[in-house]
Amino acid sequence: MCFYKDKWPKGWKTDDEYLDYFTATAGIKTIADIKEFIKPFTRKEDIKDHWQAPHETYHKKTYDCEDMAIMIQDILHRCLGIENPWFIIYGGYYLKEGKRTYSEHAVCIFENSMQMSYYEFTNKTYREAYNPMTNNIMLYGYKHYPEGLKYYERRNTQGKIVDKKRAWIGYIK
Repeated sequence: MCFYKDKWPKGWKTDDEYLDYFTATAGIKTIADIKEFIKPFTRKEDIKDHWQAPHETYHKKTYDCEDMAIMIQDILHRCLGIENPWFIIYGGYYLKEGKRTYSEHAVCIFENSMQMSYYEFTNKTYREAYNPMTNNIMLYGYKHYPEGLKYYERRNTQGKIVDKKRAWIGYIK
């Protein structure tokens, strides 16, 4: 995943692709519907680091973390009416087989006001991300990268970067 070049998808290729995707997602009204909708999708490794638009992910039925996060963000906002689902990328270090290893990961995080907490879709997994009373979005990043957080970026539903850090953020305190 490359952070130094904006790879946010730019619009739709054809009206047919747009209409087909919107028709397929029109009946989604709950989180359970989203989980059912994404079941047939298959995870793939991104060779060229192309960030797919939601309709591309839908048509290909393949994704990597940012492709799924972008599509889920669109569905949460457009179909479920969630006002501010965030597309978030973290980059940092963790221990793998005793070696400090760098990786990056994209998720879609949104507020579930009924449960007073924030939830995430990470690939096809839906789970609580953090509780705002005891945690915050940066501590959430440290949970995944306990050996140090180096990069963080948060985007709104239009793909605009609303918050980012591209320097060493540090270790969890």
